Amino acid sequence: MDFINLLKLTFCEMIGNLIDDLTDFFDDSSGLLFPNVQPDYIKYMNLSIDKSVESILKEDLPQEFCDRACNEIDIFRRKTVNEKDEWIIYLDFKTGEVLDYIKGVGGEVIGEILESRYYGRKIVAIHNHPKGYLSPPSYDNFGILRFPFQDYEIICSEDEFWILEAKGVVNNRDFKVLKKNIKALYYHSFDFAEDDESLNLIYERNLLKYLNNKININLIKKEYK
Repeated sequence: MDFINLLKLTFCEMIGNLIDDLTDFFDDSSGLLFPNVQPDYIKYMNLSIDKSVESILKEDLPQEFCDRACNEIDIFRRKTVNEKDEWIIYLDFKTGEVLDYIKGVGGEVIGEILESRYYGRKIVAIHNHPKGYLSPPSYDNFGILRFPFQDYEIICSEDEFWILEAKGVVNNRDFKVLKKNIKALYYHSFDFAEDDESLNLIYERNLLKYLNNKININLIKKEYK
């Protein structure tokens, strides 16, 4: 076989292998295809784990969370505890697969998710509240009540984390009332706070008192100091 024919054969082989690789890539049914090509996925993977931060105990998380999901939540808290920006990941708590990674700016996360990929899943969203921001969930975190596929929201701060459980959905009118009331509690707390610490405590107390009357919402605080 002469050199030219050998070169043609080698080139055809390379093209064939490339087509096979691309086919396997787009055939991925693991749920991890899209996150793995997102810029925020790469940034998240490059965050270092703060080993000085105490690990979240599995028994402090809902019993229906699988071991892999608990491990991902623990890693998230220890990766983002020192971050100045807010991060959020969407996780299937039955399988432990992370479906989306989104990085925010400061205390805001603005990003789009493809909701259709979440149907049939059991989703928990985990995000951090950076230093300088309130520790308890904000009124925006109660968007969980609009999604039938999401049962939990976990909010991590420096020394504690919050588990917000809200199974089922509420109608648009009730959701607007709930969000409006929580927003009022948030701003009302500023009137009585002397510093960030007292603001956290006042808002936390008022929020928990208000949610006590909501049978489909459960909010739990876990401290790690």
